[in-house]
Amino acid sequence: MLPYFRFVQQNVREYTNDRVPLRKSDYLRFIRFMIAHGLSADTAISILRQLLSEKRTGTGRWRRAFILERLQFDVFSAVFRRTQPAFSTFFLNSTAHMQHLYWRYLEPERFKLALDPKKEREYETSILEGYRAMDRLLGRMLALIGEQAIVILSTALSQQPCLRYEETGGKRAYRPKDFARFLTFAGITCPCRPEPVMAEQFWLRLDNDSDACDAERKLAALKIGQERAFSAKRDGSSVFASCSIYHALPDDAVLQVDSSAQSIPFFDLLYAPGQGGKSGMHHPDGILWIRHPARTHAVHQQRVPLLSVAPTILDLLGIDKPEYMKGESLFRNVTGMRFSGQDADLAAHSQRRSA
Repeated sequence: MLPYFRFVQQNVREYTNDRVPLRKSDYLRFIRFMIAHGLSADTAISILRQLLSEKRTGTGRWRRAFILERLQFDVFSAVFRRTQPAFSTFFLNSTAHMQHLYWRYLEPERFKLALDPKKEREYETSILEGYRAMDRLLGRMLALIGEQAIVILSTALSQQPCLRYEETGGKRAYRPKDFARFLTFAGITCPCRPEPVMAEQFWLRLDNDSDACDAERKLAALKIGQERAFSAKRDGSSVFASCSIYHALPDDAVLQVDSSAQSIPFFDLLYAPGQGGKSGMHHPDGILWIRHPARTHAVHQQRVPLLSVAPTILDLLGIDKPEYMKGESLFRNVTGMRFSGQDADLAAHSQRRSA
């Protein structure tokens, strides 16, 4: 799986960058892997259409996120058919990505910043397209697994518009274009393995605690004018860092090393992902939907603790939870609340367990 993993990893990490750091040989290895692991004609055609559309219009690169999830499903399908697992998971994130970057184009009336009409036309349907793409994959998933499988649709979080930064021009995130150049400018010359996380965040993995202390100090010394440009926190021989500037910067902004004459144009080293900054953010409530072959319908209004999800899955599989899991299965009524249909649900579940 390594050719596939490395290709997806680089595309996800550097999705918003102008250039994904992959060689032609990486693409060839990935294509060979996909041909041998379930590449569908529908996905291949969608890739060609996407690339031709980008070349013809010069827009729409953001839709590649949907293509990546089609590829993900093709591989999942191939492995599922071959192994017939008792339990499997499939993760999608493209719609959340669209919501983070493009919510202001969905509901411009909720935001204060004026929009570029050209960009509004391009991005106004991005979130809707994300939902439609995920719906199509869900349909393919249900067809793949059949009528007798238990299906769980679970989101730990959901999304909401991010309005708290509108007074300062919206929230911006900045991340290095090329980590090697960025670290060289910062003066971090010891062996170091950067690992981008999300948006402006990244880890630096170093060989020892001393090097990590030095990297933490040098990142903290970077400034734009009087503003500290980066936050950094050491954890053993690693440093967790992020750009701490969240407002729009002028094109001629300069990054400098504190107490030094060393400086460089900020946008030579960093870039801002997305168009118009981040306009969506996490909401603490998610959803949990379980389809059992028995098809008993019920709606439960109370919130579900995240710690209950894993014990519930084990309960459905007929497996006792390990001691380190602190939550209780939802079939054991962890909240202590009574709700309509609860006794019938528990009785039906107990009968299925007995059978």
